[in-house]
Amino acid sequence: MRGLRAEHANLRAALATCMEEEDLELALRLAAALGHYWFAQGHWAEARSLTKELLDKPTEVRVTPYRVRVLGW
Repeated sequence: MRGLRAEHANLRAALATCMEEEDLELALRLAAALGHYWFAQGHWAEARSLTKELLDKPTEVRVTPYRVRVLGW
Protein backbone atom coordinates (compact mmCIF):
# COMPACT_ATOMS: atom_id res chain seq x y z
CA MET A 1 0.00 0.00 0.00
CA ARG A 2 2.88 2.36 0.73
CA GLY A 3 4.09 2.10 -2.87
CA LEU A 4 0.61 2.72 -4.23
CA ARG A 5 0.20 5.76 -1.97
CA ALA A 6 3.50 7.14 -3.30
CA GLU A 7 2.31 6.64 -6.89
CA HIS A 8 -1.28 7.77 -6.35
CA ALA A 9 -1.03 10.86 -8.56
CA ASN A 10 0.75 8.91 -11.31
CA LEU A 11 -1.87 6.16 -11.24
CA ARG A 12 -4.64 8.75 -11.45
CA ALA A 13 -2.87 10.37 -14.42
CA ALA A 14 -2.41 6.99 -16.13
CA LEU A 15 -6.10 6.21 -15.74
CA ALA A 16 -7.06 9.65 -17.07
CA THR A 17 -4.75 9.19 -20.07
CA CYS A 18 -6.27 5.80 -20.87
CA MET A 19 -9.74 7.32 -20.76
CA GLU A 20 -8.75 10.33 -22.88
CA GLU A 21 -7.16 8.09 -25.49
CA GLU A 22 -10.22 5.82 -25.48
CA ASP A 23 -8.19 2.80 -24.37
CA LEU A 24 -11.12 1.65 -22.30
CA GLU A 25 -9.96 -1.94 -21.82
CA LEU A 26 -6.67 -0.75 -20.30
CA ALA A 27 -8.53 1.79 -18.18
CA LEU A 28 -10.85 -0.96 -16.93
CA ARG A 29 -7.86 -3.18 -16.13
CA LEU A 30 -6.21 -0.39 -14.15
CA ALA A 31 -9.42 0.53 -12.31
CA ALA A 32 -10.04 -3.13 -11.47
CA ALA A 33 -6.51 -3.44 -10.10
CA LEU A 34 -6.91 -0.27 -8.02
CA GLY A 35 -10.26 -1.26 -6.50
CA HIS A 36 -8.83 -2.79 -3.34
CA TYR A 37 -6.41 0.12 -2.87
CA TRP A 38 -9.18 2.72 -3.25
CA PHE A 39 -11.37 0.83 -0.80
CA ALA A 40 -8.64 0.21 1.78
CA GLN A 41 -7.37 3.79 1.68
CA GLY A 42 -10.82 5.40 1.84
CA HIS A 43 -10.72 6.91 -1.65
CA TRP A 44 -14.39 6.09 -2.16
CA ALA A 45 -15.46 9.38 -3.77
CA GLU A 46 -12.54 9.31 -6.19
CA ALA A 47 -13.17 5.66 -7.04
CA ARG A 48 -16.88 6.25 -7.53
CA SER A 49 -16.31 9.28 -9.75
CA LEU A 50 -13.62 7.68 -11.92
CA THR A 51 -15.38 4.35 -12.31
CA LYS A 52 -18.72 6.01 -13.11
CA GLU A 53 -17.05 8.11 -15.79
CA LEU A 54 -15.30 5.04 -17.16
CA LEU A 55 -18.38 2.80 -17.11
CA ASP A 56 -20.51 5.50 -18.76
CA LYS A 57 -18.25 5.59 -21.82
CA PRO A 58 -19.83 3.88 -24.83
CA THR A 59 -18.24 0.63 -25.89
CA GLU A 60 -19.08 -2.11 -28.37
CA VAL A 61 -18.63 -4.85 -25.78
CA ARG A 62 -20.65 -4.21 -22.64
CA VAL A 63 -19.38 -7.16 -20.58
CA THR A 64 -15.72 -8.01 -20.05
CA PRO A 65 -14.03 -9.62 -17.05
CA TYR A 66 -12.45 -6.28 -16.06
CA ARG A 67 -15.74 -4.42 -16.44
CA VAL A 68 -17.36 -6.95 -14.12
CA ARG A 69 -14.58 -6.48 -11.55
CA VAL A 70 -14.96 -2.68 -11.70
CA LEU A 71 -18.72 -3.00 -11.27
CA GLY A 72 -18.06 -5.24 -8.27
CA TRP A 73 -16.01 -2.59 -6.53
